[in-house]
Amino acid sequence: MAEEKIMKKAAAGVKKEAATEVKKEAAAGNKDFKLWAALCYAIPILVPIIVLATEKKEDKKLQFHAWEGLILGVAWWLVSFVLSFVVIGLVCFPVGWLALLYLAYKVYNGEETVIPTITEMAQKQVK
Repeated sequence: MAEEKIMKKAAAGVKKEAATEVKKEAAAGNKDFKLWAALCYAIPILVPIIVLATEKKEDKKLQFHAWEGLILGVAWWLVSFVLSFVVIGLVCFPVGWLALLYLAYKVYNGEETVIPTITEMAQKQVK
């Protein structure tokens, strides 16, 4: 009987260690996801293309952020380019970049982002 109790305690200890390892791996993966998702907005066009061209595209949530960052980045560059012929373009470009950094901050902190029209387009690309 004493041996059974010792074996049960040892097995419970092994389970706790295994659970701790799984949690550490999940946390590391979560940090990786959060970083790549935030970079999709902070460095639009380039990072989303990298994400979509690598094995990271297998993660549906990351693929969504990549598509959303790509679409938003292209739209931002086009609007800035068109408005750059007017003085407003000089203000639009840095303000747009600050907005992208704000989205990157929100995604890194685990918040969902909803951008009218662009979010819907990105969701269609993921499915």
